[in-house]
Amino acid sequence: METATDRKGTRSALRRARRDRRRRDAEIPGTGMARCVVLARADERLLSGELVTAWIPAVGATRIAVVDDGAARDPFQMRILTALAPQGVPVQVYTVEEAARMLRARGTEEERLVVLAKGTEAFAALAREGILLRDLVLGGMGPRAGRYRVSGGLWLDGDEIRACGSLIRAGCRIRYQRVPEGRAVGIGPAVLERARAETEGGS
Repeated sequence: METATDRKGTRSALRRARRDRRRRDAEIPGTGMARCVVLARADERLLSGELVTAWIPAVGATRIAVVDDGAARDPFQMRILTALAPQGVPVQVYTVEEAARMLRARGTEEERLVVLAKGTEAFAALAREGILLRDLVLGGMGPRAGRYRVSGGLWLDGDEIRACGSLIRAGCRIRYQRVPEGRAVGIGPAVLERARAETEGGS
């Protein structure tokens, strides 16, 4: 005979199954996401002038999600980033784990989300969490110690190059493009291999 506890457990199981089914129905195939992401961008400046004045209007973004473990745990950095939000386009800051949970959840029909991080490693970490951004645009990542020129004004270090390689193998298309109307340079295995050879030769 079924007890009240059994019935409660059955109802809970049914609710979980319905939630899982809704999530699967909402997911964009092969990405693990249920959100409308109109731009995924790696730019060490984060909320740069190029992003605010060119990319946001071009893609019609309604919200920006910054993925940065350090900033998400630092109230001062969070306040700065949210204060720099373009008018009418709120900014929220997430750890990688929080961002993965957010991207799995269904958004509103009107939402057009920009996912922003300082570098490629955050997107590789999202992929390890089951969230694959199919297109990644690289922006301002300039020269500094340990970095090598990959293309034009794009400089990456060994860890960033390896992160790009893992994303490409997972099915992500990567390009370097400063502004929407500017020239886009595809970053593929051959480009990364040349950069990797330079990093190994310089070490």
